[in-house]
Amino acid sequence: MAAVRPSKYAADRARDESAAIRQKLNGDIKNGTPEQIYLLYGEEAFLRRSYRNRLKELITGGDEMNYAYFEGAGIDVSAVIDLAQTMPFFAERRLIVVENSGWFSGKDASALVKTLEELPETTYLIFSEESIDKRMVFTKKVLERGFGARLDYQSYDDLCRWAVRKAKAAGKDMQPAAARLLVERVGNDMNALSNEIDKLIAYRAEESVLTAADVEAIGSVRLNDRLFDMVDAAVEGRTRAALDIYADLLALKEAPLKMMIICGRHLAALMTVKEMVQTGASDRDIAQAAGLRDFQVKKYRRQERQMSMQKLTAMLDRITELDASIKTGTVSDQLAVELFITELGRR
Repeated sequence: MAAVRPSKYAADRARDESAAIRQKLNGDIKNGTPEQIYLLYGEEAFLRRSYRNRLKELITGGDEMNYAYFEGAGIDVSAVIDLAQTMPFFAERRLIVVENSGWFSGKDASALVKTLEELPETTYLIFSEESIDKRMVFTKKVLERGFGARLDYQSYDDLCRWAVRKAKAAGKDMQPAAARLLVERVGNDMNALSNEIDKLIAYRAEESVLTAADVEAIGSVRLNDRLFDMVDAAVEGRTRAALDIYADLLALKEAPLKMMIICGRHLAALMTVKEMVQTGASDRDIAQAAGLRDFQVKKYRRQERQMSMQKLTAMLDRITELDASIKTGTVSDQLAVELFITELGRR
């Protein structure tokens, strides 16, 4: 979970690549021309799930007899190989979906490499993983034979447009101001955003137009805002207050690991802000480089003044260490965040 500092050019390139990937996937689905192998990966689980389901419908046409689904680290590789080599039953295609297998980030799947090289034309594969290691032989083979689609969190503008489209599909006209406010409140998690739009539609069931006032009426506190407050309290030495905010978020069923990831992005953005403030950059340039909205920059400017570059670097490294400890079972995810908060408050 190493946090990578964004740059203006990297952010622009990432947006272009993301748009091209979605255009390719949407084109495959619209034109009915699926690739034989897809690798859907990245942090945006909502998009991975959405494209998986749409591709499944395209490839199978609703045929469940020739469809198989595998999930988790304990998948029997030989069972997948056997199915992949089996001709479909009274159909043109067989689809196998494999999710969260770990085959792309360390778990051995070398036995599948030969299967991919000799895959029958009738067998289609969809892999869905949060993260991958492109150095692995199996990953290289899948990307060589199929289409790799990195699906990360979407940009603010893309999310606003998507919110409007989702509301329109439900027969509602969402005003641009309402979409902007909703995204600012909820953040870039499309699953959470989808749930809030559904709430909004249900709340205004008898109305055709959704306004910013409607969003205000049903709005929930944005997780990012509360985590900003938590970091604020910690760096000001108010560790108890920071831990209290953390306890409140746990009570709201927020996942500790998700909070840690967001804190990592937050510190990475703070580092970019600090660097650019030192060069005399404008708030607009800072916002673009750090992946922030213009109105957020003043808050980040204030917070970066309370932390040295050395401290920011050390805490980003610490997040990576704590993530490794969580994955090896050395510490629980809940304790890891508590340690992060406590260490962030130390001078």
